[in-house]
Amino acid sequence: MLDDAFVMMEHGKMSLPEALKIGLSFLTMYKASSSFDLVSKRLESEHLHKISVISRLDAIIKTNVGRR
Repeated sequence: MLDDAFVMMEHGKMSLPEALKIGLSFLTMYKASSSFDLVSKRLESEHLHKISVISRLDAIIKTNVGRR
C-alpha cells in the first residue's frame, strides 16, 4: 500500500496523507489506464532530461578545472 501511495504522490503531485486516503479500487483503475502510461513516460522523460543536463554541467566543470 505504501508503494501505491508513493506512485500517487509522484503521479498526482500530492502529499503522503492525501495519497493514503485514495481508495485501492481507484489505484487499480488508474494503473490500468492509458493515463498511467502517459504520466510514467513523461516522468521518465523529465528524469532523462535532468540526467543529461547534469552530465553536460559535469563535463563543463571538468573542462574548466582542467584549464586552471
